[in-house]
Amino acid sequence: MTTGMTVVPVTMRTIVPTRPSRRGRTVLSGLDSTDDFTHADQLTPEQRRLILFLIVVLSDDFGSLTGTYEQLVATYADQDGHWAYGKTITDLRSLISKWLGKSAVRIPSWERITDTLRVWVVPEKLPDFVAFAAGLYCDATLKDTPSAEYEGAIRRPLWAKQSSVTVATIRRFISAFSPDGISSPRTLLRNRDDEEPLVPVPKGTEAAYRQSDVLLQEVHVLKVLLDMKTRTCRRLEEQVEQLEEEIAAHQSDTAHQRRRAGEHERLREDFLDLMARNSALEELHMTMLRMLHPHASHEVLNRLVAEQIRESTPRHRGSSVKIRDHHRELGGSPARRRTSDLLYNDQTPATFPAASRRDRHHRGS
Repeated sequence: MTTGMTVVPVTMRTIVPTRPSRRGRTVLSGLDSTDDFTHADQLTPEQRRLILFLIVVLSDDFGSLTGTYEQLVATYADQDGHWAYGKTITDLRSLISKWLGKSAVRIPSWERITDTLRVWVVPEKLPDFVAFAAGLYCDATLKDTPSAEYEGAIRRPLWAKQSSVTVATIRRFISAFSPDGISSPRTLLRNRDDEEPLVPVPKGTEAAYRQSDVLLQEVHVLKVLLDMKTRTCRRLEEQVEQLEEEIAAHQSDTAHQRRRAGEHERLREDFLDLMARNSALEELHMTMLRMLHPHASHEVLNRLVAEQIRESTPRHRGSSVKIRDHHRELGGSPARRRTSDLLYNDQTPATFPAASRRDRHHRGS
């Protein structure tokens, strides 16, 4: 025997794992843990653990179930009444994908579980794997025993209560029941003939498989981190959109406030203009009263102005017109005619020097 080589007994009829010939994804492609099932919402955590356990046990080194399909066809395809009777590999792939695969929607029956394990697992390890499958099946179906006829042991792996189980975890569990501790489903291939020639396995295979488990765990961790980063990115994008909406609303409010400020400034200018016009009219009113009552004191004139303002509120240009018409009807003295001309020409007292001097004279008196 070659030095540094490990041997595994196989026969010509044993399904030796080969890389899948058909292009596409294998049963374990994209299925790294119990959280990756497409219809995870239709399966309980216990059901997902059972399905993933069966997939890892029954698949070959490349994550394919083709070897199991071939063994099922060779064993049961000619047994009338069996669920695999008359079926081809294609038929079995279509049937089994409903309960063994990433898109599984239900768990297989106990009969189908035992049939598939029986054609794939080596006889000396079959009772152990059937016992663990029985424990996972009872958890998935909430039963005390898989079936009324089952009399074997019921065991549960240490990870049976974990909320999420990875393929790497199950493979490490399988390695405890494999020759030389090699963590590969390949070592569970059943030898169906008595003749057992030896096939050399290169040294370092065990380390390579263990390294692959480490890499699978790292990939799972990276997927979790990527999912966290993606959620954080989406949350930040939502916050950015919310801030943009708030900025747009603030800009709209700012533009509205600017328009209101402009309107306020225009109203203020109009108010100042009205105040100036009001002052001019009051001066004109005082001048007219002094011309009508040249001997009245300043206090009397102010009181007359206040009374007339109260009587004519609100004041407008029509008040001056009424006063002008009233004095034109009076006729008489030159002073009154002068006042009527002033109102008629709509001129301020500053235009008439004589009126200004008279105003100063009355203020002095």
